[in-house]
Amino acid sequence: GLVQLSRVLKRNPRIRILNLGGNDIESRGATSYAEGLKFCTNLVEVDLAYNAIGPHGATAIADALKDNHTVKELNFAGDEVGDPGAIAIAELLKVNNTIERVSLSRNQIDYKGALALAEMLKINSSLVNIELHHNRLGALGTLLIAYAARVHTSLAELWVSNNHASKRFQKIVSALRTSRLGIF
Repeated sequence: GLVQLSRVLKRNPRIRILNLGGNDIESRGATSYAEGLKFCTNLVEVDLAYNAIGPHGATAIADALKDNHTVKELNFAGDEVGDPGAIAIAELLKVNNTIERVSLSRNQIDYKGALALAEMLKINSSLVNIELHHNRLGALGTLLIAYAARVHTSLAELWVSNNHASKRFQKIVSALRTSRLGIF
């Protein structure tokens, strides 16, 4: 299935939207799919949500998109990418300034992933929306990301709710909102 999809992607570079959400692709499938992604020069949206691609699959996809200048939206929600996958995606977003929206919600991302994403926000200039809700960022990871988001010039929405931080701490993070940046 996915090897064939990779071949289809290589032969049809005009594909603009690819939604493979909820198809149990897993790591091996994502790695195969990443090979085909390198040839999609018109692709603007990649949705791999709820496919359990794990850190290796996320890394393969991130590596494949480093030289892509058309993709604007990435959805990795519920893909179990963890810290290693979040770090790979943060590295992608440091060099790719075309991507505007990224969902990494429900991915078991902890402090190391939060730190990498916060560092990326200091460099990236294209993100408008990043969803990190329902992870394990904790109070410190959430705060690092929220502070980095304040200096990010294009970010309009940061979703960091339900990240193992107390309600009192969530109020502190909410206070970091600005007229330009919504923190949810």
